[in-house]
Amino acid sequence: MKTITKKLYDSTQHGDNIIDVLFSKHSDDFLDNQKGRITFRKTSEGIYGTLHSVIDKIDGHLLQETTVELYKEMFEFISEYPGYQFIRIWNYVPFILTNMDQSAPDIEVYRCFNAGRYKAFQEQYGEDMENWPIPAASAVGALDNILAIEFFASDATSYFFENKVQIPAYHYSLKYGKLPPVFSRGAICKLKNEVLLFISGTASVVNEDSVYIDDTYGQIQQTFQNISGLISNSNLKLYDLDYEFKEEDLVFLRVYYKNKSDEETIKSEINRIVTTDCQISYVNTNICRENLIIEIAGIGRKKIM
Repeated sequence: MKTITKKLYDSTQHGDNIIDVLFSKHSDDFLDNQKGRITFRKTSEGIYGTLHSVIDKIDGHLLQETTVELYKEMFEFISEYPGYQFIRIWNYVPFILTNMDQSAPDIEVYRCFNAGRYKAFQEQYGEDMENWPIPAASAVGALDNILAIEFFASDATSYFFENKVQIPAYHYSLKYGKLPPVFSRGAICKLKNEVLLFISGTASVVNEDSVYIDDTYGQIQQTFQNISGLISNSNLKLYDLDYEFKEEDLVFLRVYYKNKSDEETIKSEINRIVTTDCQISYVNTNICRENLIIEIAGIGRKKIM
């Protein structure tokens, strides 16, 4: 393991585009470290890391195998920190909506990625998915040909939860792939003086199906409705979590939008909905389904009294 001086987490980047400032107010001054392909920083909150692999060609088997390899390296890395687990994972998948030929593991790049992620979890935790610690996550189109993964891991008491109006992604039917996406809708991490909330990539999906097709306003409204329901006290109580997060507790939103032509409409509508000082980052990229226009992920913080 070697120490490097690049301040990776002052602002996370993908390609040449700064896409967010995750924990910019963090006062700890830590150097970044390198272990294998993983660049990481360990702070009092947890471990922030990233790794990637170049995808030279559109090949479903290659994408699946590369995904397995990257996740296995992450699992091996975190095993060196007893008590730590992955709380939130960000995936950037090149060529995400590209259709594959019949020889591929599935009909689309995103589904091949899902198959690789699923197989990595299966190999690590066994056949029974009910025993898997499934983190919050998102997967959107990469801005280049690099399959990149960012993660946050912690040894703090943490909880994963779903949204009562949505089928858990890992229980999706075969309509959405031979093997399902592996992520929870949200995660809560209880630190010493505050609680961190991670909202997975959230879109206009009810049960397991996309709604408000070709309707930008409708998808924005449904997405925020899903987020509000997810973090509500009534939903969290279903998981014996005695927390209630409100709009004012959100400190960061990352908005992925598919069509450049929708940019001003999306920004205007979101600025109307979000009235707090929450920081918002916008990224023009593909979403994980052809019929989805927008996806929003977020981070919240709540002080423990």
